[in-house]
Amino acid sequence: MAKEASAATTVMSVISLVFGIIGLLASFIPCLGTFAIWLALPSSVLAGIATYLAYSKAESKVFPLVALTISCIGLVISGTQIVALNGATHSIQDGLQQGLQQRR
Repeated sequence: MAKEASAATTVMSVISLVFGIIGLLASFIPCLGTFAIWLALPSSVLAGIATYLAYSKAESKVFPLVALTISCIGLVISGTQIVALNGATHSIQDGLQQGLQQRR
């Protein structure tokens, strides 16, 4: 049976969960969601550390795993937006270059 989580694990999980939720919600905002990676990435790392501590000390793992899951979902959504906007930017640049070449 797992014992109660230590104060360090709980504090890291709470901080990670709060920033993970903010990053997750911000990642759904079109175009601006790409900046959510700056919240989701540190939150994921912190939640990973809290999860590692919980496993190594045989503590309750539920709260750190929830924080890690939410942070990683925000990280994936934000990363997807970055890749999509990068592709859209390249398509627009190619289209403009082709349009300029046709005019010459």
